[in-house]
Amino acid sequence: MKRNSYDESFKSEAVSLALSGKLSYAKLARDLGISYGTLKNWIYGAMNEPKPPQTKMNKSGEPSKPDYQALESQFKAAHKELELRKMGIDLLKKGNSTAVSRRALPA
Repeated sequence: MKRNSYDESFKSEAVSLALSGKLSYAKLARDLGISYGTLKNWIYGAMNEPKPPQTKMNKSGEPSKPDYQALESQFKAAHKELELRKMGIDLLKKGNSTAVSRRALPA
């Protein structure tokens, strides 16, 4: 079976769309014609190997519009990752406290 090959711009755009939160990962994967697992792998790869932004400044010393949009997208992705990690920590805390309270109850 032949494997599909996707260029980096397609992958990065898919990751940006996924992290925007506008569509579920499953819906986005279906819309793009890729598997859910492939999209998750791309997202995981992007989150674990962040690339520093290459910001070009305009004459007034501000980021140019495309670079500003890229920075904004990276900020949103980082914020979403932080929120997911916080939710994971909260779930672990709740699960741990439930386990402790069950052990403390007399049988």
